[in-house]
Amino acid sequence: MEIDIIKIGNSQGIRIPHHLLSQLGMEGKVEMEVKKDSLVIKSKAKKEPRKNWEETFAKYADVKGEELLDGYIPNKFDEEEWEW
Repeated sequence: MEIDIIKIGNSQGIRIPHHLLSQLGMEGKVEMEVKKDSLVIKSKAKKEPRKNWEETFAKYADVKGEELLDGYIPNKFDEEEWEW
């Protein structure tokens, strides 16, 4: 994607399309740094990909037997020995 550098008051800047910001989960403040010949912009939003995992695992630890959680119900076909 190619975009223009624009004048913003006494500074210059770029406009980042909304769909890119949404895709990256960027909002509020960002971190900016120069690496070699590139400008890197990183989200400062705290990411918590495993938030609430402990509670979720604890919830299913009490499930009795070997029941599947997707609603699958075993049938006679599953209990019989298969011949190939």
